[in-house]
Amino acid sequence: MPRSTQGARAPQHPVTVRQRPGAWRRLNGTPSRGVIPPDCAAHASPSGMSRVPVFTAEAALAAARTRVPAWPKANALAMYSSALGGIVTDPAVFAVPLDDHIVTRGHGVFDTCNIHNGKAYGLEFHLDRLFKSAAQARIERLPSRDVIKEAILATLATAGERDGVFARFWLSAGRGDFAISSRGLAKNGAVGGEEGAASFYAVVHRNAGAKGLEGEGLHEATVGVPLKNQLLATLKSTNYLINALTAMEAEDKGGTLGVQLDEGGFIVESSIASVAIVTPAGVLKSPSFDYALASTTVVRAFALAQSRLDADGPRLGLTKVVQEPVSLDEAYAASEMFLLGGGGVVPVISLDGRRIGAGRPGPTFRWLWKLLDDDLRNEEHTDPIPYELYAAHVQRRPRLAYRMSAGI
Repeated sequence: MPRSTQGARAPQHPVTVRQRPGAWRRLNGTPSRGVIPPDCAAHASPSGMSRVPVFTAEAALAAARTRVPAWPKANALAMYSSALGGIVTDPAVFAVPLDDHIVTRGHGVFDTCNIHNGKAYGLEFHLDRLFKSAAQARIERLPSRDVIKEAILATLATAGERDGVFARFWLSAGRGDFAISSRGLAKNGAVGGEEGAASFYAVVHRNAGAKGLEGEGLHEATVGVPLKNQLLATLKSTNYLINALTAMEAEDKGGTLGVQLDEGGFIVESSIASVAIVTPAGVLKSPSFDYALASTTVVRAFALAQSRLDADGPRLGLTKVVQEPVSLDEAYAASEMFLLGGGGVVPVISLDGRRIGAGRPGPTFRWLWKLLDDDLRNEEHTDPIPYELYAAHVQRRPRLAYRMSAGI
């Protein structure tokens, strides 16, 4: 239906748009040539049809700046884009081209990295998983590992913060057309880069993560959302629809992230984390990665736990650390349960309305949390961030508080 402008307030920040020569508009009784308010999607034309504004590049950027949501405006700090060939700090241009196959076909993979005290933690094993996922997804003509690592560290440096931030990064089959296969991209070329090359993007944002949840614990729920097939389950692709639906169904049931089961009633994983329990017999166990993403947090946490089992196990009542099947009944009867991901661990205090153990975070959770927290300072697994090279580009912004369920 035509959109009436009668009684509309005069725009305080007009945006110029390109129109046909001689086209005129009348806003609030004042003749105006190609001027619309930023919050206006369309105006009525003499024919009664609504007219969608057509922006110049400059006007589009101005309009985009008025539409950045509050949280990224405050907390999205820096982005690297291979489409641009560099880093930007204005969230209005944190964008991926629509002709990129990561958008049109979901043909992309991603990974993440934690930052602690001005150093990137675990970047190497996250890059290992990124390149493994890219190989599984048949993403070809990749940038070198060194180029990708340099871009991530440079983006972190441009963000300018030494703690409380999180890096996410993506590899795409590339940009250049809307076909189903990426093979034609080599003929079409890529803007600002090698012809047919994969795209790479990275963003650094402030991260609430699981902070504040460690002392409370989560209520969780099992869900009926179908599992991914083995290929999609074991690579970290951008296709997270199943993950999103898992979390949403869990929320419907009073849970948080959700727990998926296989046909036999065994736990597979959560929407964005792995699941682990402590049995009454003192066994710390988590399902295998046969049909789940290989969690770098589980791998690291279980290695640390195994190394400390002889020293700390008797005090905690722990006897073994294993990856093996975990049934739903075992989870209900567990003395402790937690989710692991994003370099952290969060306790689960109830599942499907049933209390887990004492119904509060337990000693094994606190032990694992400290092991992982101490490992953030492990020089073997950290990379320095070159803040001094990018200090002139840092944009300081006030933090906008936001409660996130997990930074994974």
